[in-house]
Amino acid sequence: MANYHVNYLTGSDSTGDGSTGTPWATINHALVTGPVTTGDVVKVVGSTTTDLTTGGTVSTNDRTNEIATPTDLTGSLSVGDIIIVSPNISDGAEFNGWMHTEVQAITSTVLTTRGYWVFPNQTGLSMTITKVNDVIATGTNETVANAQLYTGAVIECGYDATFTSVIGHTYWVNSSAGVGGQSGTRFDINGNGSIGAWNSAMPLFRNVAFCRYRQGIEMAFGQYCYANNIILLNTRASSGDQSFYAGPGTDASTLIYLNDCDGAVLDKNYMQYSRSGDNAIGNMAPMNIFCSQNRDRKMERQGGSIQDLTSYCITGNDFGVSTPFNFSYNFYVTGAISLMGLDSAAYQANYYRLPAVMTGIGQVTPTSWKIVKNGKAASDLPWNYIINNADNAIAGNSYIKLPAGTSIKDAGFYTTGGSTAASSYNAPITLQDDNGLWTTMNSSIFYQQNLVDQETGNSCLEIYTTAGVTYAGKNTGSTIFSFPAGNAGQRLTGVTFRYKKLSGALSGYNIKTEMAGYMLTLGGINMSQTSWADSTATISSSSQNFIGSLTPNTLVTCFLENTGQNATDTHSALIDSITPIYS
Repeated sequence: MANYHVNYLTGSDSTGDGSTGTPWATINHALVTGPVTTGDVVKVVGSTTTDLTTGGTVSTNDRTNEIATPTDLTGSLSVGDIIIVSPNISDGAEFNGWMHTEVQAITSTVLTTRGYWVFPNQTGLSMTITKVNDVIATGTNETVANAQLYTGAVIECGYDATFTSVIGHTYWVNSSAGVGGQSGTRFDINGNGSIGAWNSAMPLFRNVAFCRYRQGIEMAFGQYCYANNIILLNTRASSGDQSFYAGPGTDASTLIYLNDCDGAVLDKNYMQYSRSGDNAIGNMAPMNIFCSQNRDRKMERQGGSIQDLTSYCITGNDFGVSTPFNFSYNFYVTGAISLMGLDSAAYQANYYRLPAVMTGIGQVTPTSWKIVKNGKAASDLPWNYIINNADNAIAGNSYIKLPAGTSIKDAGFYTTGGSTAASSYNAPITLQDDNGLWTTMNSSIFYQQNLVDQETGNSCLEIYTTAGVTYAGKNTGSTIFSFPAGNAGQRLTGVTFRYKKLSGALSGYNIKTEMAGYMLTLGGINMSQTSWADSTATISSSSQNFIGSLTPNTLVTCFLENTGQNATDTHSALIDSITPIYS
């Protein structure tokens, strides 16, 4: 095994010899000159960091990109510098040390960042501002030709100046792009490599950081880029068109830190390509995604599987929903999941107030689940797992399995749906907890078969509504019944529920349906009695006119909506039967 040495700031491709004392200046030169082969390591000097202050503060609990500094930092920072913001939240240490942004403006007292910040109880925080030093500023591409010649080699970045130990990452910053911009490619491996085992196509990159590039490393269509411990800022989350970063099975994990990125970290065709070649997916270690999405870019059209998610997100796709992953297609998220809570009362700057894992369809099976609260009550920080409605309609079913020992009926389980009313676009979700399987539409109203407490037959329907409430004050359930618009020459004019209240200050639900994008309220039912009773909703004359316009065999498919519920209260009831009324 041979070691080669590269220092982009002080090395030389003309006078260097690849030693620790006289390193080369570029990775590509080291590969070609070595030549590097299996087992060889190209060591690259990394960037250093400096903590400039541990006392950064903000004056509002609402969204802001202005951080007050206790000392003058104008001598240390300039516009365009790369910094790390650590909120130092007592129950959110996992959010320290990796959330990157850019300096947009700087005065003697105020640091203005490209990214916005909103943390629970943030006016009481003392945030650490860390500068990234010794970045490699370049707007040119570096083409790695014939990458397959260097299979099994490792490009290990982030070394100290003596190449003794890894101290962090090597940062490449696009000098051709301004703050918030992105363009070009740093390492172009397009046209090289193949779909297959990690050591059959290209060298492995470790400890790399790319800022303001369209692509940090660009691969050919549908090919993996073998890399681990990656930081991306204002850069595409992928490694090219339907390509992505993934580490080999020989590495313990694939760490990806995403900051203000766009695109897909795993393309929706991930599973298709993973079946090709040498069964490459079997050689990949699980991904650990540390996702900060806090400005105007969106990571969309995800597919595949990741392990572990730490997400700070204040932007999204849907009204009222803040999520790192939009338009997900069969996206699987497992492992430890931690979301930063958003205080729906304090956060007023825009309408993205509900943190969720994803929009679209997918599977969420956490081994642990955490909402960072920073002293706020659980009722202040509602959340969700998966949102799939008209704004991001993806066909398919979703599945959620809670960690063992947890239930939707546990205290502090403040889930809620999106702020808009449910529609037929909402895909059903199956949730499994210690009480069994539940059906829901947006993880706020849950349905389960109850085999114990019923009035007739051998089962009934149990309804459980969690305590969270959306910004718009509406929670919705999935389809609960469907009846024909007409029967024997008569029209549907009402519905009777046979019910019994179990718990909560339950005032009732609206019965709603949607036809061709038109949302219709059929009426309301009151579930206030703790013994079996009837509640009948009489359909209004205007709604009857709409139903009368339908062909008799058209099914009127309905769901329940709870409006204006108390955010500190849960609701539970049993439904023994639902009977249509025709007249």
